Amino acid sequence: MLKIYRYDLTEDLPFDDKFRARSIALVPKGRREYIRSLKSLKDRDRALAAYLLIVNGLAEITGEDLWPDVIHEEDNAPVLEPPVLLNGVPLNVSITHSDDVIAVAISDLPVGIDITPVKRSVRDSAMRERVLNRFLHPKDQEKINNSEDPARAFAKFIGLKEALAKQNRTSLIRELKKTRDLNQE
Repeated sequence: MLKIYRYDLTEDLPFDDKFRARSIALVPKGRREYIRSLKSLKDRDRALAAYLLIVNGLAEITGEDLWPDVIHEEDNAPVLEPPVLLNGVPLNVSITHSDDVIAVAISDLPVGIDITPVKRSVRDSAMRERVLNRFLHPKDQEKINNSEDPARAFAKFIGLKEALAKQNRTSLIRELKKTRDLNQE
């Protein structure tokens, strides 16, 4: 089972002060302290949106109104505390954001999710080549460079590798060095 939930701070219902105050009061103490510790309002809104996506997702998946804390393990992987079980199996979560978009994946298997926009810097072929040559296996470099849109293929590849790093609870650099078939992921 895999469910993905998405929220866009600019397109979906925007947060206002009243909504923030009412929502943060419902969040478990540990997560509330984490959200309040973030420096910018945008970061606090992203963290709050991610938590609300998790709570709504858990309600949809389990049929229960659950508000577990979300703690971050030593490797920064988010973990539900207490664990939430589905048919006796603990649910796993992964969180990502890019600019104003937040996404959460919930699964009964290890899971990773990432948003990687095709930004202007990625469209810069010189920068892309430096990253390709430094970290990627020649087979991966060839697939990206020979694709119809190398910038898009590069962003897709990096996003897949970041999601795999989260799923495998390892580093992005380690995942980048592994050879994988883009069409298989």
